[in-house]
Amino acid sequence: MYSINNIPITAETIANTYRKYYPTQFASTSKYNFVNLFGIRVSTADTSQLDDYLGAIKLASGYSTMDTYEMVVCRASLEPAPMWISKPFDAEAKSKGGAAFLKEGQHIYTYRSPRDSKPSWTDGGRNCSFCPSTPAQVYRWKPTTTEINLWRQKKQPLSANFERELSTARRNNFINTRVFLSTSRDSCIHKAWGTTLSTDSAGCQVIHPNDLPTFRTICSWAQQHLNKKYGNSFTYTLFTKEQFVAANSDPKSVFSVLKNIFGL
Repeated sequence: MYSINNIPITAETIANTYRKYYPTQFASTSKYNFVNLFGIRVSTADTSQLDDYLGAIKLASGYSTMDTYEMVVCRASLEPAPMWISKPFDAEAKSKGGAAFLKEGQHIYTYRSPRDSKPSWTDGGRNCSFCPSTPAQVYRWKPTTTEINLWRQKKQPLSANFERELSTARRNNFINTRVFLSTSRDSCIHKAWGTTLSTDSAGCQVIHPNDLPTFRTICSWAQQHLNKKYGNSFTYTLFTKEQFVAANSDPKSVFSVLKNIFGL
């Protein structure tokens, strides 16, 4: 079981986080086999690491017992890989001023079957992918020459200063700051190629190779969602680590989590 700050990532803790920050949306999608995609950004300090989480949650019928939420989660990286931070990935990144870090919040994604996904994403046709319906909101950031040189000399991760610069940008309403708001098409959800990232993502949300069996479960759930005629529209909610921790630090929430795990 994965955890953040000793708080386990379970259906209960994920539901708590939705209820605290997006209660209306979560309540409106509580239908059998309606899939909600979520991510938890744990750290941006070194984007070569798969140190974040991405998963899915749905309501399942308990048949003879109470209905319950089912949840699966994968290790992931939810930021661009160092290579594409150090240099523009494409014309869009070049024209808009740097690599794209998907903004926390809610984004609408569509499901792509293995047949409709890039071959490098499917692992022999076994994995699906998800991509934004329209360009998603992102933060743009470009490292300085000094930061690039320190990274190449292996003295610090390339994105070591991103979070500090983002905090400054928020305080200044993103005016005359190094991080600014933009949009991007390069924020799909798909598998990573290795456990240390180099060119795997230009802003995509990429899954740890060891967790691909779990990602295939998400693909299967997405197909159930489509079979239920809910449409090819999936809300991907990107939470911050701080949001997850805050939502599950309330005494009532903590007791609920313990009750769910240990049957208290």
